[in-house]
Amino acid sequence: MNELARNYQEAAPDEAERSPRRNNHASKVSASRSDTRERLLGAAIELFGSRGFDATSMKDIANEVGIKAPAVYNHYKSKEELLAGAVTEALGAFNEAIAAADSAGAAPLERLQSITTAHILYQINHSRIAQANDRLLESGILSKLDPSVRHKVKGMMREHLDRLTKIVEAIPSPATGSPPEARLTALAIITMCDNVLNWYRPSGPYTPEKICKHFYHLAQNMLLARTGAFES
Repeated sequence: MNELARNYQEAAPDEAERSPRRNNHASKVSASRSDTRERLLGAAIELFGSRGFDATSMKDIANEVGIKAPAVYNHYKSKEELLAGAVTEALGAFNEAIAAADSAGAAPLERLQSITTAHILYQINHSRIAQANDRLLESGILSKLDPSVRHKVKGMMREHLDRLTKIVEAIPSPATGSPPEARLTALAIITMCDNVLNWYRPSGPYTPEKICKHFYHLAQNMLLARTGAFES
């Protein structure tokens, strides 16, 4: 019998009554562990993105979080597992933000505005993580992942594109009555939103609100402007 089990079995009634304290302590430990995992993921995304996967050590990540290197292995078995967690966490957070902004029952143009706005605001409000993760995904890092994880990540990367493609398909061109190359148009809109961080500066002349509105009009123009059907 281990020491913890023995303590519980031999506890006197008054000690048993104090068990909620132990439960509270366990909850705090669990919360602390979860917080450490989240900080490790954030540090991993930023360091892998800025330095590269091979040039970043577990010690580098531990130092960024403020723990000793061996403690990282309490949360992740290897650097590859940490990479997988970091990439899926970043993509998952982005996809959740887009899904939360979208309303499947809304009109297509309203949905287009909602998700282009959500995309831009996510890039701006989470700029460090967004930029680092973009660099990771562009660097061929997926080859470092286990095939099953790589398949999952590719599916997560397609989620936003698939959603936007369906919205574009629901906005037929006034000139032809059919969607104008829906997949290609969706890719163009996503690229436009992704690249906001290449030039946006908080102290610059363009506010996030102005950028969101202007980019929506640009996206709308791709679909409607050829016949003068642009909506305000």
